[in-house]
Amino acid sequence: MADNITDFPAQGDNETFYYDDFFVPEDDPGEKVYIEMDGRQVPFWIKRKLSMGDREAAKRASVKKRFKSNGQVEISDIDEGEFALELVVRCVKKWPFKYRDGRPVPINRNTVREMVGDAADALSLLILDRLKKKDDAKKAF
Repeated sequence: MADNITDFPAQGDNETFYYDDFFVPEDDPGEKVYIEMDGRQVPFWIKRKLSMGDREAAKRASVKKRFKSNGQVEISDIDEGEFALELVVRCVKKWPFKYRDGRPVPINRNTVREMVGDAADALSLLILDRLKKKDDAKKAF
């Protein structure tokens, strides 16, 4: 059996399990964090948790496959940049950027790719670090 599956209630039968403790609702506003960009502290709102769909999409985006001569699929490369890009696109709920005409800059693969490299790296590392810390905190219990 997996480590997190048991045949008995760990906390009792009367415990309440709230949806937003175990799922990632689309309407969650996210958690406000700051990234230094060009000497300024820029606010971003990122998802509090990573959903299974987010994780799987990031994996799919990062894995490069090829077909062998016998028709079998082989993983030829894992692109960490694509993994980070997909995580940023999926985990950033809101950012403050606007075009000069006042329109908001959308959060998508193209605009994240256009972001200054150091800032994009810092943002993806912050997302990964926060998610890892939350996973580690859960494993401690």
